[in-house]
Amino acid sequence: MITQNLNRLLYFDIETVGVVNDFYSLPDRLADIYMRKNEKAIEECGSAQEHWNKHAGLEAEYAKVCCISFGSFKEEADKSLIFRVKSFCGENEVNILRDFLVILENAKGYNLAFHNGIGFDVPFLAKRYIINSLPIPRKLNKLGVKPWEDCDVDTINIWRGGNFQSKMTSLDLLTAVLGIESPKGDMDGSLVGEAFYAGEFDRISTYCQNDVVAVARVCQRMNLETPIADSQIRRV
Repeated sequence: MITQNLNRLLYFDIETVGVVNDFYSLPDRLADIYMRKNEKAIEECGSAQEHWNKHAGLEAEYAKVCCISFGSFKEEADKSLIFRVKSFCGENEVNILRDFLVILENAKGYNLAFHNGIGFDVPFLAKRYIINSLPIPRKLNKLGVKPWEDCDVDTINIWRGGNFQSKMTSLDLLTAVLGIESPKGDMDGSLVGEAFYAGEFDRISTYCQNDVVAVARVCQRMNLETPIADSQIRRV
């Protein structure tokens, strides 16, 4: 069970893509380091471009944030519960990071909620804030924070039940076993880069928002609550 008040959590997810679409347009120094670091894997893939297409979006040194979606529960005047979700998405990573910084700084009294956020989203964002010469939002600065002092909710760790040596459970699998609608629509993470460089930002935004809604529903199920229905979701 999650001890935090689910209505006082800011649920979020990010989507990332390689900083360039064409590996060979990388600055020479970065390309050289990438080639040396992944030499064997590149040989197995067949080419540096093929390896780049599959893996670059996962490394903050070689990838950028193309979308951040976030949401929270809100009780309406008639006591009905809704979930509002919004995205910052597009080509300008600096604008996305700045806009999210404002959201985080104004989310006083809220903790964060995510799936594998401690393992990926939070450190990835922190690195990208530094790379873009922006301050790391206080809520994302985990340096020196002990695990038992961190009140953020990571559903992947809750599902592990304290066994941190167990395999990671994907959000898609977790929703499946909990009887929650799959967050995956007409795309998955492997298609985000292709969609981004085709200018399909609305598609990426919808995909990212679906993951945020899924995390919120997982949190409700973990607390033995009925997950919100589609009719309770407000995409703003």
